[in-house]
Amino acid sequence: MIRKLKIYFYLGITSVLLFSCASLSTMQSGRTLGKDNVEISGNATVGSYSKIPLYPEDKYFDYKPIIGVRGQVGVTEKLDLGVNFDLNSFIGINVKRQFLGTQTSFFASSIGVGTGINFGAFFLGNIKYYVNIPMPLSIHPTNNISIYLTPRFIYTSDVIYDSPNNEKHGIRNQYHIFGSSYGLLLGNTHKLILEVSNFDKELYKPSLFTIGYSFTFK
Repeated sequence: MIRKLKIYFYLGITSVLLFSCASLSTMQSGRTLGKDNVEISGNATVGSYSKIPLYPEDKYFDYKPIIGVRGQVGVTEKLDLGVNFDLNSFIGINVKRQFLGTQTSFFASSIGVGTGINFGAFFLGNIKYYVNIPMPLSIHPTNNISIYLTPRFIYTSDVIYDSPNNEKHGIRNQYHIFGSSYGLLLGNTHKLILEVSNFDKELYKPSLFTIGYSFTFK
């Protein structure tokens, strides 16, 4: 009986969790927030997911939005710590260190690292996780306008530890993904964010489109 319930549960939510991969938007310039400042943001991302290796090739999911929320705090003037949650049931943490420029300079650059895990996949006997290494580069023509480019490397893996379909345990999928995001931040305390991302097979063609909003507490 328990085995049958697990199978029914698996079939009922597989269509959602197959889509449960790392959020691919960045929405950040090369600047850090500054010590004790806090930023809260939300976003929606749509695009051609079937052309990105870590997503299913089924076009059913193409151009359906992923909604996410993020929070960041300035630990020091040039070090940020953040958390993010996406409705595809991934939760992650990230760190960003600024190594060029300041919070007021024309040019800024940072490097970061983030990791996340899909807590929803545990119900299917899977451990889905990712590691993300972004390098935001940005210019700031005015105090209210930021133009950024973020090259990124992403590693993601899917490990089966229990399966109602008797699949072999161990690593099922591994992907090494290269890509970049570029966009605009418009505003200061309140920011409108517009972003385009490109990945692997679509490296020279837009893959994903993101619109977001952020608010900074200083």
